[in-house]
Amino acid sequence: AQSVADHVFHCNRDTVGAWEEFVIQKVSGAGVIKSGDLVGMRSVHWDRYGSASDGGDHSMHFDSSAIGTHQSFIVEH
Repeated sequence: AQSVADHVFHCNRDTVGAWEEFVIQKVSGAGVIKSGDLVGMRSVHWDRYGSASDGGDHSMHFDSSAIGTHQSFIVEH
């Protein structure tokens, strides 16, 4: 990952470092996260939730203090 001042995370590394630590949080309900659940990704470093960029540059923006529509992801396996 590559960190810049505006809370943008570039997915361009092969190993885990300080910028690549996240908490996966279930959006609603309790229990184990399973396929079909909505989750949010919170950066441990910035303590902000991420949204995927649609610009094709493999980046995520971690600039939200809450999980909203753009910060929700569906678990698939």
